[in-house]
Amino acid sequence: MLIDYHVHLQPDSHKGRCKYDMDNLDEYLRCASAAGIDEIGITEHSNRFFEFLPTFAPVLDKAESIPAISRWIREGCTETLDEYVRFLQEAKRTGRPVKVSVEVDYIPGQESLIADILSDYQFDYVLGSVHFINAWAVDYSAEFGWPDKSVDDVFRQYFDIVIQAVESGLFDCIAHPDLVKKLGFVPSIDLTPYYETVAKAMKKADVAYEVSTAGLFKPVGEVYPSPEFISVMHSYCVPFVFSSDAHSPEQVGRQFEVSLETVRQVGYTEVALFDNRVRYSRPL
Repeated sequence: MLIDYHVHLQPDSHKGRCKYDMDNLDEYLRCASAAGIDEIGITEHSNRFFEFLPTFAPVLDKAESIPAISRWIREGCTETLDEYVRFLQEAKRTGRPVKVSVEVDYIPGQESLIADILSDYQFDYVLGSVHFINAWAVDYSAEFGWPDKSVDDVFRQYFDIVIQAVESGLFDCIAHPDLVKKLGFVPSIDLTPYYETVAKAMKKADVAYEVSTAGLFKPVGEVYPSPEFISVMHSYCVPFVFSSDAHSPEQVGRQFEVSLETVRQVGYTEVALFDNRVRYSRPL
């Protein structure tokens, strides 16, 4: 079974109100069907919603903040969770093969606030992601932050925050767990011990992760997480979902043959799915 559990209904550059309408969703579903995808999960960025804006306070307008990111977060906050969740629940009710989700930025110290927001809504799964080290967005540009930092230290800090996200109890699945590699920086340290520490934490917390083809289209040029990381995850029996991180219909399910081959090579035979925050599995 093929699923795509990381889908956005508009590009990050979209201005104004978001495209939460059935015609737009149906175009995504048409593209999904053409790509052989059986089900998609809609995971809009949490910064789109007024309810989540206070959770971003630690990363806005700080010494390490990237001004363009602070503006994007504020200007992109145009929606309410109530309307978004109702829209997706109605789509499910009418038989469309969609799951109700949201991609939530994990920001240390904001756990209670995030938990309070999530508790008010019935999601099928909650996708957690790490984009920030302190107030610095690690995936924005090679020209911001990276020239002044130790690449080894950045990778260490990033994986420490991923582990915090896993252990927070907030999330059912972790998005792009090695996003820190996106811009192509390569640490000198062996990352295997960090992969193992993350995998152990995910197994203990019973949290899944995504195998995402989005990295194939970034400077790093490989899936998230790396094939080596996926192999370690499998050795600890950590479940996974497929994802594309699509921001337009034609991106749904793109190059999933790469993900499918990768997970099969390391020994996976099942893919995880979710409903009402309960995980189950189906054969690949």
